[in-house]
Amino acid sequence: MTGLSWQVVVLIGLAAMVGAYVQAVVGLGLGLLAAPIVALVEPSLVPVLTLWLALLIAGLNLADEHAHVDWRATAWSVPARVPGTVVGAWLVASFTEEQIGVVLAVMVLVAVGLTVHTMSVPLNPVSLSVAGFVAGATGTATSIGGPRSHCSTSANAPRWCGQPCRCSSSSA
Repeated sequence: MTGLSWQVVVLIGLAAMVGAYVQAVVGLGLGLLAAPIVALVEPSLVPVLTLWLALLIAGLNLADEHAHVDWRATAWSVPARVPGTVVGAWLVASFTEEQIGVVLAVMVLVAVGLTVHTMSVPLNPVSLSVAGFVAGATGTATSIGGPRSHCSTSANAPRWCGQPCRCSSSSA
């Protein structure tokens, strides 16, 4: 991060701190809050910086909440995330910084727009696999994970029993 002013470093740090707090509380927020700010002040750091920060907070959350993870549901979403990650990496390699900025802006608008609706999502292999793939692609390309299987891994979610999971985009 040589060449960045201390003001930019502080702004990015504050955005990451607030985003991490929101992520810890509602399950979504680090990428949604930090990525646009990082993109505005230092586009060359997107998506790498926020991906590393997201990996850190996800690891800490997993260490803290491992007893509440629905591993059966996770077994469907995580493998599907791998090809999504490949697609996201291809997008990052193919797009210019400006194009990534546009994709990032669209993802933020979509995520904010989806917070208006709450939907019932059945927890089944297809929905979990689709969520994993999309999260891999959008998470790698923009550092905003998109639909996630957070409901299946949340302590508050119904367990794998065919019941639908009530999710807003803050937890889906």
